[in-house]
Amino acid sequence: MCLKKAVLFSLQVLDMALESESVFKKINELYNKKGFLDKYGADIWIALIICLVFFCITAYYYVLNNIVPIKSDWENQKCSPSVLPFAGLINKGPNETALEFTNKNFTGCIQTILANMTGTAFQPVYYIMKTLTNDFSNSLNSVNSIRSMFDRVRTTIKDFSSETMGRTLNITMPIVQMFIGIKSMGAKMTGVLTASLFTVFGSYLTLKSVFLFIVELLIIILIALSAMIVVFLIISIIPIFGFWAIPVAATNIAIMIAILIPTVFIQIFMSNVLSLSTRSPPSVPSCFAGDTTIEMLHTTPKPIRAIEVGDILKNGEFVTAVMQFSAREQHVYNLAGAMVTGEHRVLHKTQGWIKVKQHPESILVKDFSEPFVYCLGTNTKSFTIGKHVYSDWDDIDEHVTECLQEKCCNYRNTLQIHTYLDNGLSRGSLVELNNGSHIPIENIQVNDSLANGDKVLGCIKIDALDIIGFREYNVNDSVIYGCNISICLDKTHDIKIKEVNKVDLLQKRGEKYLYQLLTNTGKFKVNGLTVRDYNYGIDQYL
Repeated sequence: MCLKKAVLFSLQVLDMALESESVFKKINELYNKKGFLDKYGADIWIALIICLVFFCITAYYYVLNNIVPIKSDWENQKCSPSVLPFAGLINKGPNETALEFTNKNFTGCIQTILANMTGTAFQPVYYIMKTLTNDFSNSLNSVNSIRSMFDRVRTTIKDFSSETMGRTLNITMPIVQMFIGIKSMGAKMTGVLTASLFTVFGSYLTLKSVFLFIVELLIIILIALSAMIVVFLIISIIPIFGFWAIPVAATNIAIMIAILIPTVFIQIFMSNVLSLSTRSPPSVPSCFAGDTTIEMLHTTPKPIRAIEVGDILKNGEFVTAVMQFSAREQHVYNLAGAMVTGEHRVLHKTQGWIKVKQHPESILVKDFSEPFVYCLGTNTKSFTIGKHVYSDWDDIDEHVTECLQEKCCNYRNTLQIHTYLDNGLSRGSLVELNNGSHIPIENIQVNDSLANGDKVLGCIKIDALDIIGFREYNVNDSVIYGCNISICLDKTHDIKIKEVNKVDLLQKRGEKYLYQLLTNTGKFKVNGLTVRDYNYGIDQYL
């Protein structure tokens, strides 16, 4: 029993020893995990508070002992660390508390310190900006120096050019005056020669008139002598009384023969020497009044003056050209409501192609006063107005067709006339006017006066996209562009003709049309060259 208790007591002691060992171990572990501040933090704060209190007390008494010199040197001392907390006690104003003055002084010092720090921090930036500004100023001065140099060079060149031009004018003006004098003398000589030629021509006409009068007088005398001879011969057959008439008739016959022989020679002379040949006048334009209405294929009817190249008429006729002509001296007829000139051809159901003035239904318009008349060119060479079919401007009939088939190798049928025979010039071709100026052919107007007395009777605008044979015509360095153009040449001209790509001539230059004129002389001057007018395109084969 005692042994049992002894064992239990030993076990309890052992447990207590083990428990006490684990407690110490936990205490040691707890102290081992603490840092320096955990162990000595309170002491440090106490030491800091003691030092701060000591510093404040020391500073306070320092300030109290030195308040007079600090106040006298306030601007230099106000931002001192030992003075800042006591600024209100040292130098406060009469209307503010010590705390307010201390706060204001602290704020001012902080701002001053920050301003000094900022100024010091930005010194490199200020230096860089100053350096860049100086470099820019130097560059600007260099550019201004270069500009000044160029200005001096320009002024020098200007002065040199002015001097050169002045000297050149001093040399050329006498030469120009000399040429003006020569030109004036040439013009005077031309005037004298022209007057002389007209005088000679007038004398020639007078001589011709005199000879015509003489011949006419001799013919009258011969007729009278013939009549007298007949009378005397009739008298001579009367018995007894007629014997004396025979010698009188014989005398008259002799006189008649004497007059007849020189008359025959004079007539031969008049026929072979004094005959004059003149060019036949141009054909009378055959056209329609501007308000004449034509039915269209895809649009509402249009007056003929509003129809454009490329329009399609009622029966499918393609408009290849539009034309405007002068209405002066035109006889206009009303045929079934269409106002058309009398020379235009219309298809009659029994008589075939006849002139409008010959049509039994046409009525002469006596008070027609419009300045212009109009016509069309079509691919079928005809078009319809109302119930009648009219020929287009080219007026193709059987005779024209036969001539084209015989003489024009490109002609196959009327549908090819526009493609192979239509002729025109590019819009930039310069036409010479009577006053010596030059304007593009597209700006020429009806009734304009051209060089050499040519008069514009009509202006034609032609579709260029379907024409074959665009060419460049070069005569002694004078160049025109167009198609099927006929140029009036003499032996001194050297013409060079070369094919031109239609795309280059028309599409790249923005041209879709060609232009031509109709004149009273059948020709006009373009770019210094004399070309034949629109009618010659077909007339050359007739």
